[in-house]
Amino acid sequence: MRSLEEVMVVSSLEGAMLDTKGNLAKANKEVVQLYCERGGHFTVASNRTPAYVAAMLKNIPVTDPVICCGGAVIYDVNRNEYVAQRMLHTEQAREMLEAVLVAFPQVGAIVQRQDGTLCVVQANQYTHTYMQQERSGYLLAQAEDVQAPWVRVIFTGKTDQMDRLEQYAERHKHGDKIALVRASDDCCHLLAANVSKGNAVRELAQICEIPQQYIYSIGGNYSDQALLQMTGHAVAVPSAPVRVKLAADLVTRLEACEGGAAEFLYCLTKEYEK
Repeated sequence: MRSLEEVMVVSSLEGAMLDTKGNLAKANKEVVQLYCERGGHFTVASNRTPAYVAAMLKNIPVTDPVICCGGAVIYDVNRNEYVAQRMLHTEQAREMLEAVLVAFPQVGAIVQRQDGTLCVVQANQYTHTYMQQERSGYLLAQAEDVQAPWVRVIFTGKTDQMDRLEQYAERHKHGDKIALVRASDDCCHLLAANVSKGNAVRELAQICEIPQQYIYSIGGNYSDQALLQMTGHAVAVPSAPVRVKLAADLVTRLEACEGGAAEFLYCLTKEYEK
């Protein structure tokens, strides 16, 4: 039996750690602290920006760099520095963004630049909610005026609109250097090709020198499917989409807001301390 010092847990932040209002569940906070005190490696994977993630994790002892922006960024919150960034091919991304704005006039669109600036190029009620949750300032801009390099494009809208957008992206290819990824019910990300939470955790495993088979992942959002598929042990919360639960080895009894991550971390800690 390996010790906790030799394993890592990567938990989805929005999908497994936060409640519906974006607050950190108390049980998750307490058990993460217990797990880390016992020597375990812990970090999170998020669809949000490094600034948002760092703010949410002020009271959690994250031991390793975090995965942000759906896998496009690996960021060390303890040192306040970027470990890796995967930029979009701006020409192809701009072309697809402009096509989507025409085909889906009700869909919101936000461009995130490399410096972290969020530029709203088409607003709707979902972009408003997204920016409120992000707790960050933003700029209003036309797509052609947003300077490169870009990290990603965030599309927001009703669930059925995101469903149609996924289908649209499959039919209309705007180049092989970009890819549309479903992030949640009301959000899709346009990322550099091959960018995902799964590929980011593989890179993180190399950085931290922990074999992938000794990494445990906890997920609850669409974009967590790739994360769960890339780790040695995969856990999902009950409300996770079917595709995510199918990628998991275990589904927790508790939801994220009830302490789903805590439930698993507590059992894992006990198992390694037998």
